[in-house]
Amino acid sequence: NTLPAHALLAGAVPLEGYRTGGIVPRAVPIGARPYANAALVRGLVDITGVRMFRLAGDPTMYDHPVGQAQLSMAYLDQYRLTRLPAYLRLAKVNAQRLVDRRVESRGGWYYPYDFDFAVHGDTTETLTAPWYSGMAQGLALSAFTRLFQATGDPAWKTAADATYASLDNTPVEGEPFGSWVNSTGDLWLELYPRWPVEMSERVLNGQIFAAFGLSDSAQLTGSTDAMRLYYGAPPTVPTSLMIPFRPPQ
Repeated sequence: NTLPAHALLAGAVPLEGYRTGGIVPRAVPIGARPYANAALVRGLVDITGVRMFRLAGDPTMYDHPVGQAQLSMAYLDQYRLTRLPAYLRLAKVNAQRLVDRRVESRGGWYYPYDFDFAVHGDTTETLTAPWYSGMAQGLALSAFTRLFQATGDPAWKTAADATYASLDNTPVEGEPFGSWVNSTGDLWLELYPRWPVEMSERVLNGQIFAAFGLSDSAQLTGSTDAMRLYYGAPPTVPTSLMIPFRPPQ
């Protein structure tokens, strides 16, 4: 049992009160983990090769934490397959952009979106910048974990620990958060967090992507806290899959 990341970082209050299930993460070899062996899609990038985003009708290029974490992992996978240093460099610069833009709160590192976003195109559901995403936190956690495994650079382990801490952090009004526990004990790794927390969207794919990050972290550290948090994420999916994700027809 290693010391949990949130114990190393001041101000964190770990999540409590969520149900856990019997799903145990198995050791998955490098090359067989989620996101491995996928086609490399760069998308919109800036002059340094970092993934960016444009809103319709807005010429500004914005940083996109989910996209940057995904592209970092895609380049890292290409480096695994080819050993070309250029791929490792681009994996690092995308991950480094996340680190450079981080917002520190309650012991965790959070990665902000700097544009307003109408969820599902509904302007009455607009998230106002800066906003944060549990999906971004989970994908960043996977990226940092894998970069540490590939390079041995302790800076990526520091980033992974601080990102893990952000997901094991009780929500506080006015502060960034990416995870919460509802009144029935479901742990949500929230794609679109809102305050009050029960107003959050509870998005299925965000839950799953972020859970992959917890699995990567748990396998890397062996921390019982990381294992417990991961055990809390998968049970939310089957209990919520039919309602509200797929209401009866």
